[in-house]
Amino acid sequence: MRLPPEYGSEAIKEAYEATLVDEPLQKELAGGAGTLRWLWRQCQGSQAWAALSNATRRQRENIMKHVLETAGDNPLSAITRKAVVTGRDRRKDTPAMAPHFVETMRGLLMPSTSRKIRRAT
Repeated sequence: MRLPPEYGSEAIKEAYEATLVDEPLQKELAGGAGTLRWLWRQCQGSQAWAALSNATRRQRENIMKHVLETAGDNPLSAITRKAVVTGRDRRKDTPAMAPHFVETMRGLLMPSTSRKIRRAT
């Protein structure tokens, strides 16, 4: 568990106590910095986003709408290769959506991480 940076703050005390009883910190990040929702907002304000066609933006917005409902407040450290593969596999009933999901996540995540994610075939 990573401790908040403000030494002596209430957040440090909560994190410390959660660690002592081996429980996750209950406080949600609520879309703040370092969450998937925060990264999505950053992406939408980027030059790369503006360069996408309207159709591609609509498609990615629709995909991310569903992703953010379930994982938007998760810290970016929780969005692993395994999590993306699991998300891809959940779309097995709509096989045309699986590669679009992977491409959306690939474009969103760090390049070093996204290169490791295989395309759905």
